Amino acid sequence: MTQTSSTSQIFSLSRAGMYMRKYVKEQWRTLLLRSALMVGVMALCGLLVAFANNYAYDSDRVEHFLEWNDRDPLWGDMIATMLVLLYVFSAISASMTFGGLSRKESRLGELMFPASQAEKFLARWLIYIPGFVVLFFLGLYVADVMRLTLTHAIAENPEYARLLTYKAFCQQINGEYVVVTPAKMGLTAFIGVQAVFMLGSIFWHRNSFVKTFICVSLLALGYFFVGYFTVESLGNTDYMRSSTQIPAWQIYYTVLAIVTAFCYVVGFMRYREMDINSRM
Repeated sequence: MTQTSSTSQIFSLSRAGMYMRKYVKEQWRTLLLRSALMVGVMALCGLLVAFANNYAYDSDRVEHFLEWNDRDPLWGDMIATMLVLLYVFSAISASMTFGGLSRKESRLGELMFPASQAEKFLARWLIYIPGFVVLFFLGLYVADVMRLTLTHAIAENPEYARLLTYKAFCQQINGEYVVVTPAKMGLTAFIGVQAVFMLGSIFWHRNSFVKTFICVSLLALGYFFVGYFTVESLGNTDYMRSSTQIPAWQIYYTVLAIVTAFCYVVGFMRYREMDINSRM
């Protein structure tokens, strides 16, 4: 009765912090191993970018360097590579949020800890969603340092290699050689990817990444064919176009916000349902 009354009080950040410390203390080896693996893969990719593109610093390209001013010619390749890793690792991290609940002992420990479901949900979310983002940018810095180290060792003119700072990253995304709107969309879409795979981790505690990926792929394929055949059946759709069309970026961000909010709300409801079923 005491535990029930303590967890039925208003939301408490202190209890959420207590649960987070307990979780990290119990899982620190697993979390450390996963973090080291992710940073190691990113560092390896940084080395591969430097090794595969070291010709970009050859002497016959010096005149081209002058057109770049203070920009590194490999920034574009580095950003593209890291964006791919961002999507892959964000999906993997989110799919691990509730992975430990597949064991009976974990579910029992989850149930007995004196904290509300909202506090436990928030604690896990902070570890695997914002926590992943912080760790990823740390790995990005390590990967770029490794790229510069190898470039200075093998490139012909390594003085043109520069660290990818935050300011440089923004300049590269907003540069004249980049389509601004699609680039910014690509940088934010991983938020929805995280929400979808976190929702999948609540429904499938084991092999969540694979099952969620298959499910999302089938749904996307189904929506594509339904939309395609619907448009084909309508024939000429020019008359449906309005002179006051909504910009694509507004539609994109609206859909992204709705999908993200929907996944988190449904995920939390499912998480509470698991707790109710365990108590019965």
